[in-house]
Amino acid sequence: MRRIRKVRVFVLAVPIALAYVGGTALADPNVVQAMGLDVWRIGQLERELRMSQSRESKLERDLQTINDRATVHNLMLDDLIHGRVTLVETARRKWEMNQHRQELRDHLELHCFGPTMEARMAYDLCESVASKWAGGNVDSAGAATIRRVRAEYEVAYGVAYRPRCSR
Repeated sequence: MRRIRKVRVFVLAVPIALAYVGGTALADPNVVQAMGLDVWRIGQLERELRMSQSRESKLERDLQTINDRATVHNLMLDDLIHGRVTLVETARRKWEMNQHRQELRDHLELHCFGPTMEARMAYDLCESVASKWAGGNVDSAGAATIRRVRAEYEVAYGVAYRPRCSR
């Protein structure tokens, strides 16, 4: 007898629960989503997951590209600071590598001085050299390096160097 009673309760409880969930779904579909019961959207959710994974892969590739560019920039800047290459050589190489990048062209046009884009790249490199000693921690070697690079800029491009902050 007890067993029959449990079956009756189950047989009555399940349809009532389904009717309750179904009625709630009709009244407010967000409740069903919040409960994770919207199984009819599995195909759409799988497509969204694949799209998200594709975007993640693209963002990871973009991040790797940016990190590679930063590494090359830092190596070139290190060579310039230590006098292994001249400002003109560094600016020329960096411009040749990056002239196709519109965001860099925009940056150079808006924030850097010089008669040509290569000169503007050299100006940006001068600013990068100076920023290595930002915060007032310029020792005599750092000050000499900054003066040397700025002098190279003035001689090579025939214009006076003006620090960016004096605009």
